[in-house]
Amino acid sequence: MLPARGYDPHRMNEHHSDSRPAQVQRLVSAVEEADRAVAAGQPADAFLARLFRINRNYGSKTRRLISNTVFSYFRWRGWVLDGDAPDYAFSLALAHALDADELDPLIAYWSDQPGRSDCVMAPAGGLALEEKAERLAAMARLDAPPSYEDLIPKWAVNLLAVPPPTEPDVFRRRVVASFQERPVVWLRFARTKRELGLRALADLGYDVAPHPILSCAGLTRRAISREHAKHNQTAAFEIQDLASQCVGLIADPRAGERWWDVCAGAGGKTLHLADLMDGQGEICATEIRRHMLREVERRARRANVSEMITAISQDGRRHEAGHVYDGVLLDAPCSGMGTWSRSPDARWRMSREQVADLTSLQRELLATAADHVRPGGVLIYAVCTLTASETLEQVQTLERIHPDFTPDAFEHPLTRETVPGQAWIYPWDGPCGGMFVARWRRKEVKQ
Repeated sequence: MLPARGYDPHRMNEHHSDSRPAQVQRLVSAVEEADRAVAAGQPADAFLARLFRINRNYGSKTRRLISNTVFSYFRWRGWVLDGDAPDYAFSLALAHALDADELDPLIAYWSDQPGRSDCVMAPAGGLALEEKAERLAAMARLDAPPSYEDLIPKWAVNLLAVPPPTEPDVFRRRVVASFQERPVVWLRFARTKRELGLRALADLGYDVAPHPILSCAGLTRRAISREHAKHNQTAAFEIQDLASQCVGLIADPRAGERWWDVCAGAGGKTLHLADLMDGQGEICATEIRRHMLREVERRARRANVSEMITAISQDGRRHEAGHVYDGVLLDAPCSGMGTWSRSPDARWRMSREQVADLTSLQRELLATAADHVRPGGVLIYAVCTLTASETLEQVQTLERIHPDFTPDAFEHPLTRETVPGQAWIYPWDGPCGGMFVARWRRKEVKQ
């Protein structure tokens, strides 16, 4: 059995690091240190970025194996980690097997070592969740298969918004199963550059499947490399999840309007609004994180919409009084439960107490956003989560505090059905992230 040891950059760069035992140890050390970093609140991708900066000698194959193993570990952590005496080598091997269609040679080598003869690793990548549980029980010699509820924190199971008349256990099982799927990559094509974008991606070797309903959305199961993303100088496409694209479509801005994107982040939805507005109108994009605003500005220049987008470093609760808009989009900070397929470590960084704090913040932001909608204007509230407190309860609160806002029916982008002012996008609808979107219209002032 290999000992689980902390990450040591000097050890990682030793000349004998290409030997099989050293490669396995490198993988074990990376997973163990990633687990500690995430427990301290650091996102796994930030940890990996730091790891690869320190170890610049890692080749692309090594980086890919470490990244995939770390994310597989967090995806299956609730099933594979023995909390009393963690054996990270065993845990990462089990997690890898649960995700893999074929075992990596390094994992196969490790499982053949003395002391591991009682454990036969078998790839389970194509199996359903219940079959994976049975496969894990066989590999780890458990008395019984683990429960799906062990894959996410207990608080998350209890806070899920279960739509009637669905049986709660059936719905929760389906949600958790969706979190365990490896994510796909969705692209959003600029409306006038779709063919240009498809040709550019084809030239780079990407197979893009168009969405059957959304003409500007395309799916690829191969991540767009940073090098290839640089070829997108014409902004013919943006990497944007399908659920996120639905938010812009539900907002449905018109050319010449004035919009406020309250929590703009890196500008994905800001750019989508600009595209839907044909580059005509004004968008105020506010974001409290300055480095994100720089990304908004960079992407706006590339898309040639800088003149219509004003990026401001600002807490959305402190927007200047007197500014009113035809539309306000609040994509609020949230628990991010809907993104747990793409960011499996996030489930282990979030807590019930943090969800309560975020719920309070959402309520404040929503109240402020409503104050800046002109009479007859539109308010959009979106969160990439599936909890009741961050979705349905926020709708009830807004409508109680602001009776001048009424639900505004719209066409669900993925079903074409008319819905009465709110919609769920579930992970199995894409596959994509999970999202909740509500739309209101402010009543006109009577003369």
